[in-house]
Amino acid sequence: MTPGGVDADELPGLIAAVLAVARHRIGGIVLTGPASPARDHWLDMLRQLMGAESVWKTVPINVTEDRLLGGLDLAATLSAGQLKTATGLLVEANEGVLRLAMAERQASTVTGAVCAALDDHEVRVARDGVIQQSDSRFVVVAEDESLGEDEAIDPRLRERLGLTWTLHISGNDGYLAPFDERDCQRARSHFDRVDVPATVMEKLTAVADAIGLMSPRPVLQALAASRALAALHDREQVNDDDVSTAALLVLAMRVPGMLERLQTPEPEQAPAQPPPPPPEAETADSSNDAESLRRDSQAAELAESVAESAAAVLPPELLAMLARSAARMRSKQQAGRAGATRPTATRGRPLTSMPGAPVGGKRLDILATLKAAAPLQRIRTSGRPEATNRLAVRSDDLRIRRFAEKSRTTTIFVVDASGSAAAQRLAETKGAIELLLQECYVRRDEVALVAFRKQSAELILSPTRSLVRAKRTLAALPGGGGTPLAAGLQMALKEAEAVRKKGTHPQVVLLSDARANIDLAGAPGRETANEHALAIAHQISAADIPVLSIDTGRRPGARSQALADALDAQYLPLPFADAASVSAAVMGAL
Repeated sequence: MTPGGVDADELPGLIAAVLAVARHRIGGIVLTGPASPARDHWLDMLRQLMGAESVWKTVPINVTEDRLLGGLDLAATLSAGQLKTATGLLVEANEGVLRLAMAERQASTVTGAVCAALDDHEVRVARDGVIQQSDSRFVVVAEDESLGEDEAIDPRLRERLGLTWTLHISGNDGYLAPFDERDCQRARSHFDRVDVPATVMEKLTAVADAIGLMSPRPVLQALAASRALAALHDREQVNDDDVSTAALLVLAMRVPGMLERLQTPEPEQAPAQPPPPPPEAETADSSNDAESLRRDSQAAELAESVAESAAAVLPPELLAMLARSAARMRSKQQAGRAGATRPTATRGRPLTSMPGAPVGGKRLDILATLKAAAPLQRIRTSGRPEATNRLAVRSDDLRIRRFAEKSRTTTIFVVDASGSAAAQRLAETKGAIELLLQECYVRRDEVALVAFRKQSAELILSPTRSLVRAKRTLAALPGGGGTPLAAGLQMALKEAEAVRKKGTHPQVVLLSDARANIDLAGAPGRETANEHALAIAHQISAADIPVLSIDTGRRPGARSQALADALDAQYLPLPFADAASVSAAVMGAL
């Protein structure tokens, strides 16, 4: 039995029955799992419970905006010589079921249109000379085939779907259905007459608050589920059993791990094992091993404390500042979790066409051009019999195609490992880089490491997505020697240009106190070294490479600020254990 007092084997059938009765009042269901006989069996059961009169429409992964929303019917308009409209999937699914195939990969525009229809129970179209409004009440079955967090269903859609279930791949011939089609049909006619005591909302709200659900939608969905359960049991009023079951199906299912606990039988408790016997006396070699382990443990604790100290002085989403810095440049791009995108004229994901002429490599969108011209044909051919069978297209009708191309981002860390950084300061810098590396990993950026010390700079890690490899290379970075800042910046510029030639967007994170004392020739001299560093910085700025300059000095210095200005970079001082100053710097930059 489940916590709601329902047989676990009947849960899939009960969920289908509640969905078939509550329908659009509960939004729909997120059906997790790959295509399998189990999913087909469950959908067949839902189809039967919904009734033969219910329409089913599937939204494919490559659905167009015209097919989804409807609008101008180009062929019929051109044939009739007057405006003709077509119905979209969202309207065709009215009073039925809308299946979202591979919902985790659906475009944001598709998800947004579905969410709007779920909220308003209608579809509005105002484009291509068409203005129409149609009723649209449907149940959404979002088929989630995601393999990881990066492919999760849009949270906007997830919030609007009250039910969820994970289907295991098996040779299931069907599911236990506690109710049949006749029960569901009777319950639908009885649904609006079910009385809901005032205490029901209080109980559901208390459950939602206890598990941390802040949105009112899950509570309203649970209320609809409780009424559907009462109607299925032919009750005139919602009782405590209905409330507890609805809380399980709608609210508790949102708790991570709840589905697994319901679907996996509890393992038998193994008998307690006796404690292991005490170890025998250690030999001299074992003592040495123990001492080595102790040192490793102390080193791990020190590394952890360094990372924690870096976390104390770094604001969250530090690399987001870099994206905002890039927004000030000509080649500005927003680096997001799934990588940057940029508009192109020839390839990528299609975007909405825009008015314009097909010049300079731009391509004409013939279909969009015809759509723009079609509604005006009767006006343009009026009084001209010879033009009746001709299509009148003018320059204002021309539309050009647009695409959005995904592009990876490579973050190049330029690390000051010179003697001026000092051992302790270098350790803090490494801790700061580890936090930034983790953010790069979440954003699926590639990372590269450039270190400068003594008389030169070196690319110690080529662009990679391996967080482990980057951390290992960083941990092995030695410190000491002169500060060839110009060489480090020159190496970063060279690597950024190489990255850009591969079609990837480069961005640089510089961690240094800017106290240069080695010039490009490897000769000592602070004045010449600073001149060379500023010259390379201006080259980086001219190349439109976004830079985040983190001052690792004990105190923010004028040289670091001047270098950041030359780089046209976001400047962030990193004073020792002074989170307030860092926060003030971030707020000032924003």
